Amino acid sequence: MQFGLFSHVPWPEGMDQKRIIDDITAETQYGEELGFYGIWLAEHHFSRYGLGASSLILLSNLAGQTTRMRLGTAIVVPPLHHPIRLAEDAATLDLVSNGRLDIGFGRGSANYEYNGYNVQHAESQGRFQETIRLVEALWTTPNYSYTGQFYTVNHATLVPTPIQQAPSAPVHCRHPHVNHSGVCRVHRPSADYWRGAGYRGRA
Repeated sequence: MQFGLFSHVPWPEGMDQKRIIDDITAETQYGEELGFYGIWLAEHHFSRYGLGASSLILLSNLAGQTTRMRLGTAIVVPPLHHPIRLAEDAATLDLVSNGRLDIGFGRGSANYEYNGYNVQHAESQGRFQETIRLVEALWTTPNYSYTGQFYTVNHATLVPTPIQQAPSAPVHCRHPHVNHSGVCRVHRPSADYWRGAGYRGRA
């Protein structure tokens, strides 16, 4: 069994934002000293519930402060990201961390987060699946082109690419339709998996 840390990076009233980030950094460094397997950060927007609006950037900071711990997203919300930028940012994090990225995808649940991005929540399932397909294809296919419902890609060759090749960084999905659609290579994690990653809520 492996144990990890999880945080949605909450911002309580009266606390300085930078202090929150410094505390997460120190907690992660201490976790590495104690032998924890990884740190997983959640993505949330427009609320003090979490400062992890740019979780990949926060994890890039942690990559520079650690040497061994896996760096995970729990989760990134693909419908709120352009797939090319998401593929580039995730690949760059895998590069700067020397292949320590575990990327988790999920649709999220808060309508106000979708409203802030002017994305229809009713489109979330289609955007979720299409974005993940594009991200994984961009990681592995030079001169990639695609025309879909929401996005078009024209002869794109991603630079950089992930260090991890299996065929790419480990991908995990938290989505009730993923197992049937075949979007992700990794099936939906079990409750035991999320508890092992430090998540104490409903899996």
